[in-house]
Amino acid sequence: MKYASLILLFLSILGFTCRAEAYLLPKHEISKTQMAMHAEQVLASFQSQMDEVMGSVRPGKLDEHERNKKIRLSRKERAVIERYRELQIPIRFWKYIVDLKTSLIELLDVKSEKAIWEADLLAKLIIDAVYKISQEYRVDFTALFRNFEINTGDSKKGFCYHYVTDILDILTQHTWKYFSLHWGEANAKTWLENNALVITAKRKPFDSGIVFDAWRTGGKPLWKGVKEDSFQWKEAPTMLYE
Repeated sequence: MKYASLILLFLSILGFTCRAEAYLLPKHEISKTQMAMHAEQVLASFQSQMDEVMGSVRPGKLDEHERNKKIRLSRKERAVIERYRELQIPIRFWKYIVDLKTSLIELLDVKSEKAIWEADLLAKLIIDAVYKISQEYRVDFTALFRNFEINTGDSKKGFCYHYVTDILDILTQHTWKYFSLHWGEANAKTWLENNALVITAKRKPFDSGIVFDAWRTGGKPLWKGVKEDSFQWKEAPTMLYE
């Protein structure tokens, strides 16, 4: 066990298995009004506000400044930079929701209005849960390094199955008519084991779904088609959530 932990630490530092360094997602809440709106409408509202901010400055200048603080801003640009930063948070948050909703809708054979609304709610709950989990787990480096921290007693949560359990605790409070929730596992019972949430259209095979795996990016939302992912996913026994 000692040597396995050292190997995990070494691989984590080199970043072999985690392509993106983890970062802490900012706090963001969904209002009751936004829950009652299509995610695309909410995103469009924030993007419209951003357009107003960017309308008074040179296109791309604030983006360049955020990447390189040595780039000087004009007085007008300095006056709007804080608002620009504030709007980046909800825009990124709702972009995740809209993109996940789109992926969920693509799973459906019949894209009825009720099914689309269910995809909307499911996407909102998942992304909102991941943002809250990020604040709770406080992962600030790679996923494997967090595993090492847990194994050495420096952290309590952040294993792959913690993400699945905490997200499912929220999703299973609802009844899903058009989607099924599955517990996916890869490399079971090995030190490379990974667990993730898999979502399929109702009564569709496991490998037709998408896998949502925030663990490997340290909390950043990530999803792919089960068949397209580098992990070979299998459904964990008796782990179907209707």
